[in-house]
Amino acid sequence: MNLISGDTFKQAFTEWKKASTTKDAGKKFEQARLQARRYAQGALAGSELTTYPYAVVISRQQIQTPDDLMEDGVQYRHINIAVDPPIPSRG
Repeated sequence: MNLISGDTFKQAFTEWKKASTTKDAGKKFEQARLQARRYAQGALAGSELTTYPYAVVISRQQIQTPDDLMEDGVQYRHINIAVDPPIPSRG
């Protein structure tokens, strides 16, 4: 039994960067988008992977992510993974 059909399974391309500071994050998201664009024009050209690129930035604390960006028919999505986020307040 095939639980994942070709019609429902989507692949995504991710480009990962590490931001040392909150100020550095914007530049890292831009670098990730540029690298994803290079892959889309090169080795992965014509691949479904280039349609769903994610710019992922790893940071110590949670950072503000840019809005998704549509460029040349490609929707770039921005994800932040905080490795040491603040503890939520306890009420």
